[in-house]
Amino acid sequence: MNIVNGSHTDKTTAAAAMPQQREAIPGSLPGFDLTEGLNRVAGNTELYKKLLLSFYRDNCDKAQQIKQALEADDVTTARHLVHSIKGVSGNISAKRLFASARDLELQLKQESRENLSECIDQFAAAMDEVLSSLGFLANLETTDSSTLADDRPIDTESIAENIKELAALLGEFNMQAEESFKILNNQLSQRQFQEPLHKLDNAISNLEFDSAAEILSGLADKLKIKLS
Repeated sequence: MNIVNGSHTDKTTAAAAMPQQREAIPGSLPGFDLTEGLNRVAGNTELYKKLLLSFYRDNCDKAQQIKQALEADDVTTARHLVHSIKGVSGNISAKRLFASARDLELQLKQESRENLSECIDQFAAAMDEVLSSLGFLANLETTDSSTLADDRPIDTESIAENIKELAALLGEFNMQAEESFKILNNQLSQRQFQEPLHKLDNAISNLEFDSAAEILSGLADKLKIKLS
């Protein structure tokens, strides 16, 4: 059963269909209803972009995992993975992927599964389209980020103050931690800090304050800042 081709062959086509200007969100993304998606987040383009890139990072290997589960006849795992993709794709208005994931999930719940091969092909095509579009968006993000100067001076004193404030808020499970993080994120634009900042952002957004505190501690160590 061929669930994914692994090469995202539609990437060139997807890129050609998109405007080349750098915006928070391009004018179109194949596989997405952007109008509906933006309405879901009250028109907040930065939040929607964050959700799209998060889906890309978290699900770029899910099709391969589903394929492996089905080859091992582990229908329970495959169904769980498809259900997860169905939920998130619906939230970000990847409508074709949502519909194909819904159909595949229903097929996996049936004993006969007479249309399984067709459902898998449709799901694979929809997943590849979405990943190609989001890969394009991620490349734009990387290109934009690469213009940030790695040799930009770091105001360690100011950053240390903000890190300690954020650590205190996380320790108190205080929702103001998100605003405090935004200040820190603006201070650390160098590429070397982007990965831990992304993880920290996700942890805070998901209210995983204990995990966020651990990530922040590692970031403080990297900056040679003592939290206590």
